[in-house]
Order: sequence, then structure tokens, then C-alpha cells
Amino acid sequence: MKDTSLRGILMFSLALILFSIGDGTSKYLTETLPPFQISWMRFGVFAAIVLLIAVLRRDWSAFRSRCPHIQLVRGIGIAGSTVLFVTAMSFLPIAEATSISFVSPLLVTALAIPILGEKVGWRRWAAIIVGFIGVVIVVRPGSGHLGLAALLPLSSATCWAIALIATRMTSGRDGALTALIYASCLGFALTTLLLPFGWVQPSLIELLWVGVVGVSTVCAQFLVIAAFHAARVSTLAPIAYTQLLWSGLIGYFVFHQMPDQWAILGAVVIMLSGLYTASRERRRYAV
Repeated sequence: MKDTSLRGILMFSLALILFSIGDGTSKYLTETLPPFQISWMRFGVFAAIVLLIAVLRRDWSAFRSRCPHIQLVRGIGIAGSTVLFVTAMSFLPIAEATSISFVSPLLVTALAIPILGEKVGWRRWAAIIVGFIGVVIVVRPGSGHLGLAALLPLSSATCWAIALIATRMTSGRDGALTALIYASCLGFALTTLLLPFGWVQPSLIELLWVGVVGVSTVCAQFLVIAAFHAARVSTLAPIAYTQLLWSGLIGYFVFHQMPDQWAILGAVVIMLSGLYTASRERRRYAV
């Protein structure tokens, strides 16, 4: 059997670059547009592309889910994560916001206990605690460095962790296109409810940038799906942390924001705890 791990790694790496570009563009748009409006337009582009793909394929089965209630939870989690993270970037440097959001794999491990009934040993609990110490290092409570705004990416990570748990629960029951249709359409519907709280008429240039966000997000989503078909989760998990590098570079070159030594140290601690958790998962499911 041909080893496709390298192809999976390359596709996943490109997806992370595209996610970072989408996040950076969203941060730029927060200077003139409300975060929930950016999220609404982002989901709108996402939904339009995904629905068009389903129609062109004539894949009508993609509109039916075998577990719609779980897809509902997943969609709410993704919508909450997106709105909260875009809002976070309107207050925080992109590198710090991304670093804090990377506690989501640790939250998945913790939430898997009450939701999935999984058993977590003391080593993975230790990794979770270390990861949150990393968050404390980045935030530095009481220093006034990030303030209460640091709760936004943390809340976003919690919503994303719930979405990942729901994704685990739908695995093997719904196809990838079904999951994308539910997530994009539900995200669009939920963010539509926020529009009465404020609307700014976007310029043509801003609409073009929203298009960049939407297209990059959709391409990244499909690349992630393809990557996980080509390579093992344990192979790809460490690659996810390269997004910290891309976010840092975008923050530095585009927004002229350089994380200080404490933010870098905290990011490294979060990364190492996440990598250790991934390695324990790999050993657990190794055949």
C-alpha cells in the first residue's frame, strides 16, 4: 500500500497557512466592521460555495444527516468559536489570540470524560494542567497585558472543543460534505440573528477581502479533510502548531505586532503540552 503521509502533511500545512491568512484578513476587517458582521459574511461565502458543490455533484444525500441533533451542536460550537475568535482579534494581537486558542486539544481531552465516557490518566491530566499554565503565562493576570479580552479566545477554544467532540460523535455516520453544509448554513443562520445589533455598510474593497476570507476558509476545510484521509491523526497533530508561526509572522509583518518573551514562552508551553497529549493519544490507539 502506497504511503500518502507526505501528501497529507503538505495538504495540512497548506490548510494551516490558509487558516492563518483568513484569520489575519478577519483581523484587518475588524478595524472597520463589527466582528459578528465579518463572521456572518464569512459563513455566507462558506455556505454558498459548499451548497454549490453539493448541487453540482447532485449529491442530495449530503443534505440529510443521520444525527442532526449532534450536527446542530457541532454547528453551534463552530459558530460560537468563529464569532468569539474574530471578536478576540479586534482586541488582541493575532499571535496571542492564536496561542490561547490552542488549548482546544487539551479541552477536548477533558470534555471527553463526561461526554464520551473516556478515561484520562494522570499523565494527560498533568499535560492539561501544564497547558493552562501556558495560558496563564501568555495572559499574565493582573499585569493588564491582555485583560479580560483574553477570555474571548479561551471561550472560542471551548466552543471549538465542543465542536470537535461532536465531530468525533458523527464520525462514520455523516459524510464530510454533510458536516460542512450543516456547519456553514447553521453558522450563517445564527450570525444573521446578530445583525440587528449593528451593521456597517461594507465597501467594495472590504467585500473583496471578505471573499478572500471565505474562499481561504473553504479551501482550508477541504484540505484538512483530504489530509486526514491521507495521513494518520497522530502524524498531523504536531503540524497543527505551525499555525502559531504563521500567525506570528502575519502579526509582525502586517500588523507590526511582536509577541514578547512571556507570550512566546507561554505559546511554547501550550504547544509542548498539546504535543504530549497527542503522543499519549497515539500510543492509546496504536495497533
